[in-house]
Amino acid sequence: MHIPSFGSIYNLGHKALIGFFDESVQVTEKVDASFFAFAKINGQYCCRSKGQQLIVDNPEKLFSKAVQNTKNLDLKEGYIYYGEAFNSPSHNTLKYNRVPNNNVILFAIDKGEQDFLPYLEMVEEGKRIGLETVPIYHEGKIDNLDLLKTFLDKESILGGTKIEGVVLKHFDVFSPDKKILMAKLVSEAFKEVH
Repeated sequence: MHIPSFGSIYNLGHKALIGFFDESVQVTEKVDASFFAFAKINGQYCCRSKGQQLIVDNPEKLFSKAVQNTKNLDLKEGYIYYGEAFNSPSHNTLKYNRVPNNNVILFAIDKGEQDFLPYLEMVEEGKRIGLETVPIYHEGKIDNLDLLKTFLDKESILGGTKIEGVVLKHFDVFSPDKKILMAKLVSEAFKEVH
């Protein structure tokens, strides 16, 4: 079984983002963990990291808790669940107070062919299967970067530290890799620690 990659998330200022702010965008917390996607395809659980499909019975140690905690969830057939996997509260650079439920926090669910659930439906589906979702900070037009910078002062949903940054998603515009167009803004404080 094969799960497609999620797509590129461009740094603000990248030329692929020309016109990005002409329409409504969704702004959510960017958490500091490891990309993890999973699905039930033809009745079989499968999962991947950012770079490769994972072997369910023998995943890399970094993903072992996420795989173990998601493989028996009541996943909707054909949905691809995208999130961040945590092995511990200090999985990467930031040290959080806790890991999310079942060691995964969702940031998107694709019903297929880049058809993503709206945020509130994603939250409901996450609750139904026992997973948390990244918080949403804004949905609508962004007229200036100062608004985005105010979000960087927020404490993470996982506690213990300020957020790493924000991810901006544009669900109606596609990037050169034919995936939804996304951007990110990472805090200067995180860059210094990293």
